[in-house]
Amino acid sequence: MTHYHNPYHFVPVVDEARPDDLSVADFEDLKVNQVRHDKYVDRTFSGRIICRLTTESPIFIGANRKEASEQTPADVSPFLLDQKPAIPASSLRGLISSLAEAASNSAMRVLADTAYSYRKWSQGRIRKIELDSLFKFFAEIDPEVLPFDSYSEQISIAEQLFGFVEDQKTGSEESAIALGSRIYFSHGKTNAGDDCLLSPVILRILDSPKPPSPALYFKRKAGNNRHISKGELNSQIHIPQGRKFYLHHRPQDINAKAWETRNSERNQQKTKITPIKAQTEFYFHVDFDNLSTREFGLLLYTLKPTPEFRHKLGMGKSLGLGAVNIEPVGFFRINRHARYSPAGLFAPRYSECWLAANAQQQDWPDMYAGERTVTATPLAIEPLRQAFRTSMNQDIRQALELIGNPASIRHRVVTPLVSVNGREADAEQETFLWFVANDRQHGQRECLQPLNAQSSEMPALRSLPKA
Repeated sequence: MTHYHNPYHFVPVVDEARPDDLSVADFEDLKVNQVRHDKYVDRTFSGRIICRLTTESPIFIGANRKEASEQTPADVSPFLLDQKPAIPASSLRGLISSLAEAASNSAMRVLADTAYSYRKWSQGRIRKIELDSLFKFFAEIDPEVLPFDSYSEQISIAEQLFGFVEDQKTGSEESAIALGSRIYFSHGKTNAGDDCLLSPVILRILDSPKPPSPALYFKRKAGNNRHISKGELNSQIHIPQGRKFYLHHRPQDINAKAWETRNSERNQQKTKITPIKAQTEFYFHVDFDNLSTREFGLLLYTLKPTPEFRHKLGMGKSLGLGAVNIEPVGFFRINRHARYSPAGLFAPRYSECWLAANAQQQDWPDMYAGERTVTATPLAIEPLRQAFRTSMNQDIRQALELIGNPASIRHRVVTPLVSVNGREADAEQETFLWFVANDRQHGQRECLQPLNAQSSEMPALRSLPKA
């Protein structure tokens, strides 16, 4: 039988004490230490990190969209800045904040409460059977990991860093609790021109089984994990696998352009894009104020968890697009108290500076003209990143770093397929046949095994004969 890696896996959400949480009561009483915008706090980290982002597969982040017709696919233009390909700050912020939430086991700042159900043939007709909602399943792990609302008692470290707005069920907007971010992202810019764009391509249909799909999205609370059918899914005995992240693809599949459609059928469900080439360099920066040592360590970790880690960014991640290498190349610290003292009026902007061994300051875009000439001073930031990494929950750390390491991929990454007369079914046309075959199997059925501290390899799923 052929084995496949599912296009995504999950970083677990765990029920454990979070010492970095801030109580809502202390927040409302302004007992907030450095979590504030009204003043600069001494002995905290403020400044700028400059990062180099290198595409390791083609990537695409869209702008304007022309909708599809029956004959032609949708057409999405690439995001441009000053007529050059660029990476929007919102995409970078979403990428890093979601990783920070997962790494710190924080509340999920963006999550819709999906109502789950399935359809069953009963008494001569198809009936809709209601299941527990997504929030109900996550609340069984820990209610504090749900988006902030009136029932929340704690503000997690990711919410303290990236901000939040209370999800109000009742009351007025004026009474909602909210906090602005202390971390600010720039757009990613490149010195390359239009020659870094590939020719337009039509993507394969981005079909995949949606939640609840229990064989992939859920696991058992206790005991060995095994297949869960929709009919038995229950929040009393099942919990979500965790936070969803996309896997990297093997180099040979990227080189074979596995994301391209192979037929001209169902064009109204497809999208035409113009990707950015692999090995294109971008630079962006992250500005921040009043970060504690712990918060700064979390930010450093999410930018570069390990030397082998690669992020996934943009559209088509499940098809093999979007692999990027983010490298912090310079940290420039601002001592706010010294700068705003009478003696500091004519002092340099940056009080301390760290530069990576391969910083290549001369290649930085013109927006970093002021930082190009700054020289490094003795400043160790790696111990802060490592201190956060060492303190992480081991199940979370192992899952996150396994998903982000391209070397962990041993098989083709695709929604699992069936075989028909000994031949593999079309990956674009037969997306859901595997799940039908799995549900109808006699004996042991396939399911996605959870990741934890004991996971040394990325789990795989087997192909199945067509039901």
